[in-house]
Amino acid sequence: QTKLKSLRKKNMKLANDFEATINNWDEGIYITEEQAEAFPQTYTDQLTFDKKKRQYRVTLDYPQLIPFMRICPDELLRKEMSELVGQKGGKKNLQRLKDIVKVKTEIAQILGYKDFAEMNLVNKMAKTPETVIKFIDKNIEKYFEKGQSELDVLRYAKERSGSKKKLAGYDVSYY
Repeated sequence: QTKLKSLRKKNMKLANDFEATINNWDEGIYITEEQAEAFPQTYTDQLTFDKKKRQYRVTLDYPQLIPFMRICPDELLRKEMSELVGQKGGKKNLQRLKDIVKVKTEIAQILGYKDFAEMNLVNKMAKTPETVIKFIDKNIEKYFEKGQSELDVLRYAKERSGSKKKLAGYDVSYY
């Protein structure tokens, strides 16, 4: 019981630190005044303008990020922003995440479960990880086909824009 209490406390600390790091993450990219012309004035009005650099700063905060990914015509800027989002929290948070998985697995095993997934599903409709896997296997083809047809529309839109590059994750909101 003392071990379980200690692990729950450790998990809480890791989760809180993880979330605080994400919430306090202050990364962004700079766009030139010329690049900013592609955006509505209402959008650029909310950006910080660095007078020394003569550039606008776009942060990873949602009020700036989501419209940026939808509006920005510059594929390289969308890619840069997407890569920054993927690094949010940094290497310390990646390690925290690994530690959280270990701690949750250990808690589940102390309580008699194989892993956290099994423990987490006990009071849910699916009940077991096997039920979840069966559900996914049963439905994957139907949803995969629908997803492929939606991706085909996006690929077509990108091709019509004149781009010769393959559709990437950072293109989805834009097209």
